[in-house]
Amino acid sequence: DDFFDVAFSTDVGSTSDVVTSLTGYHILKVLAYSETKILGLDDVISPNTSMTIRQYIVEELSQVKQQEAYVNAINDLVAELRRSATVNILYKK
Repeated sequence: DDFFDVAFSTDVGSTSDVVTSLTGYHILKVLAYSETKILGLDDVISPNTSMTIRQYIVEELSQVKQQEAYVNAINDLVAELRRSATVNILYKK
């Protein structure tokens, strides 16, 4: 059985049989179901966190920009070192 099929077909308050997934074996106990809804930018990502969708997007975009700035700085440094480098061959066969 597929993990999600079992998770969504088990009745509230019931416990499933053993379910196999890519990460191992599981026994699921369904405590409650929440209605499906499309989240807005100011909704929290999950009940376990206070982070909103908006905060998550800002954080992800910030990390992408930091990574791009890092890569650009490294590329600029390598280019500058190549321009200013002098190679002396001290030994020839």
